[in-house]
Amino acid sequence: KLRPNSTREDSRLQSTSTRPASKVPTKTFGTNQKLTEIRAENMKYDLISHFENKAKFKGKVNISIVTSIIQGPEYEEDAANQEKYKPYQYVGLKTE
Repeated sequence: KLRPNSTREDSRLQSTSTRPASKVPTKTFGTNQKLTEIRAENMKYDLISHFENKAKFKGKVNISIVTSIIQGPEYEEDAANQEKYKPYQYVGLKTE
């Protein structure tokens, strides 16, 4: 559960995001770099929308996208091997 780290009225929740993607080529997004950007922006939008609808957190949440990583094993024409690439397809979030 995310909470401001203070009980003061002016406390804020600061979050930073890591946005990796695997090295599996993407036709839908053009590049894996673009895919990571879209994942991060979607996560940012969802979180801000969620917290802005809660009076206690309204105006107190800041989401920063800080890292873009294309990682994992080299693609070997085996996209069906989801277990190989899945661990590298996520959005990471750190609260401060």
